[in-house]
Amino acid sequence: MADNNVLINIENIKIPDSVDTVIGNLTDKTSATIGQVLSDCFYLVFGGISQKAALKREKYNHELKRFVKELEEKIEQIPDDKRLEPNVHVVCTALENMKFCVEEPELRQLFSSLIANSLNEDKASEVHPSFGEIIKQLTPFDAIVFDWLNQRKIIPALRIKIDLNEKREFVMGRYIYLENMFENKDKLKIALENLSRLKLIDLDFEKQFANKKVYDGIINSDDLKSDKKELETQFKDKQEVSYLYDFVEITSFGRHFYSACT
Repeated sequence: MADNNVLINIENIKIPDSVDTVIGNLTDKTSATIGQVLSDCFYLVFGGISQKAALKREKYNHELKRFVKELEEKIEQIPDDKRLEPNVHVVCTALENMKFCVEEPELRQLFSSLIANSLNEDKASEVHPSFGEIIKQLTPFDAIVFDWLNQRKIIPALRIKIDLNEKREFVMGRYIYLENMFENKDKLKIALENLSRLKLIDLDFEKQFANKKVYDGIINSDDLKSDKKELETQFKDKQEVSYLYDFVEITSFGRHFYSACT
């Protein structure tokens, strides 16, 4: 691609010496406006004296360049007649939050998609300034789990239930079990609870699928069998260890977030 068609020209940075990447000039008027506003946003977020020490770190600069390149590529995919002038509120909020996690590829991709989608007439209505703050509160693993959940039409989930007495009082097992469990169950539990805290998914455990066959894959998993056996040994004087059926539901807010950030 010729240099004069590059949307974000990494070699022509005009931001102060704390950053060595900038939005380049574009040939058409609409794109030139986009480039100038994005350049201004980068200046506002990354131009401060307090950031100079951190931004001079080689790795940070390298990852920031990668972010700019990823953003360039995504904006270039937007048809010219669909490109909007950047919303400074959305862009600056996203960049402000992104600077803390630019070295995390999974989160960086969410930020670049969020900014690019805010410039796309077909996607801009789904973008909200608060989404940048939400991304900042995710770990890379949270982002992987949330993407995994969004790829599925139904998301059955189980927890182990231990009845303690004739009053049917119970305590629930420590973990939330899903099909194709991620390797680290503690890490998965924290990820799901964080996604729930951010209102991206619903984990209220008051709903279940009528067709219990959808839970067979979880019930037959080695992880669940092993944990159930351990709890049965631990509570051997109590009533039978059983299951609490539910499903994970992505909230309407979560679906908007996912659409705006992918």
